[in-house]
Amino acid sequence: MDDCLLLVLIGRTHTRRARVMPGGTGPSAGGTPTSGPSAQAGPDLQPAPALAHDLSQAGSPAELAARLGPGLAIELAAWIKTALVNGRGRVLLAASDDVLGQRVARQLTALGIEHISRLVPSGTPGLSGDVHAIPLVVGGGQDGPAGPLDAGHMGAGHMGAGHTGAGHVGAGAVGADRLLAALGASARLGQAVAVVDAGALVTIDLCDRHGVLAGSALAPGLGAMLEATHNAAARSLGTQVPLVARPPAAAALPTGNMSLDVADAAVLGAVHALRGFVRYQVELMAEASGLYPRVLATGPDAALLLEHDELIEHVVPDLGLIGMLEAWRRLNTDDDLAASNLSPEELEDELDTRLGAGLTEDDDA
Repeated sequence: MDDCLLLVLIGRTHTRRARVMPGGTGPSAGGTPTSGPSAQAGPDLQPAPALAHDLSQAGSPAELAARLGPGLAIELAAWIKTALVNGRGRVLLAASDDVLGQRVARQLTALGIEHISRLVPSGTPGLSGDVHAIPLVVGGGQDGPAGPLDAGHMGAGHMGAGHTGAGHVGAGAVGADRLLAALGASARLGQAVAVVDAGALVTIDLCDRHGVLAGSALAPGLGAMLEATHNAAARSLGTQVPLVARPPAAAALPTGNMSLDVADAAVLGAVHALRGFVRYQVELMAEASGLYPRVLATGPDAALLLEHDELIEHVVPDLGLIGMLEAWRRLNTDDDLAASNLSPEELEDELDTRLGAGLTEDDDA
């Protein structure tokens, strides 16, 4: 059990974990994968149910700070420790909110767990021996025409205030969970891929065939859209639209494409708006970049929104964990690259050469 590697990915609505035993081929985490690469997990991987903790309900910075307080970190650390026998093994931790990630790591140390490493976006302050930058190049992709990217239709130069230039993304621009999902998808498919992450937000991240993150788009998630519909109707129309809860599963969605019931109509509008956003945005990304990506979906609402959409090749709940395992492998085999001064283009070429044998396209994945 000493060699056990426990992958822990803390998102905004759920935390997922997967225990990777020696000889494991890939992660398996809470719940049964709908389809896709994570369904290929080896027999020596032990799954655990995901733990729900909805940070998206914290509306103000003060509410978020309170929710990120010691109580949640203690709860998560205790839950993580249950997957380790006698606290032995190594924990690899990543979090969409780095403050929470740091607090959980401190709590794990207080619980006597000695070997803890964290994965964070490149540009996050405090990188050290146990805090590693996620090995995903952002911007500088070689596929597709440069013109539309440079013009700002998409691309690393327009990733927001957190962008640091030089092919890296800074803290706050793209969260660790999204970077890891993109890394996992790119590593498994070895070709251009668009990753749709449906949760508190619905995000779309496009990677070229070299595994370089070319650009992103985002929209409010299903819960946020239902809440906005409730508030807008009351404010603008004087109509009392019930505050509709997120449907628990696709089977609970209203049938048909319209309804005379105001609650059902609100759900249909939100669901169809998000499906339309995904379809239209992926098309725009493909046209702007010259890439024609395969499309994977992940996140807590992915199956609910997109499981039967013909655009989506697979719904992969464990995609971020797959990315964590890939990051761990790269960080442990490519230490010389991590310390090198290669440009983003040279780095992606070298990674492509080293990893080419392991990047296979599996149409049945």
